[in-house]
Amino acid sequence: MGCSCSGERGCEEPKDLTEPLFTEIVNSQIEEHEILLYTLAECEKCKKAKNILKQSGVEFEYFDLDKLQDDKKILYTLQKMTNYRKAPYFFYKGTYKGGLHDLEGLIQHGFIK
Repeated sequence: MGCSCSGERGCEEPKDLTEPLFTEIVNSQIEEHEILLYTLAECEKCKKAKNILKQSGVEFEYFDLDKLQDDKKILYTLQKMTNYRKAPYFFYKGTYKGGLHDLEGLIQHGFIK
């Protein structure tokens, strides 16, 4: 996966973002919550994902990445874990399932109740 810069020559991914501690933190959160979203507070797709889960009545947890102290490190960890660069990140029963459209499909087909 490339860096998140605008593509300037010589740009490299920051080495300090690859700390194993953040992988441990994310894995711990994923294991702790059956349904988990990592979102950005002002992201429209993220807001929609939270609303879909609220309206379906299922219990879930979410973390607004941009409101966390180590937001960039956790976001980078999620990008490396999922090979996906944009929020929301949707985990179900310990497994990354995708983003908003994947969540919508699982809800619509009754896989999440």
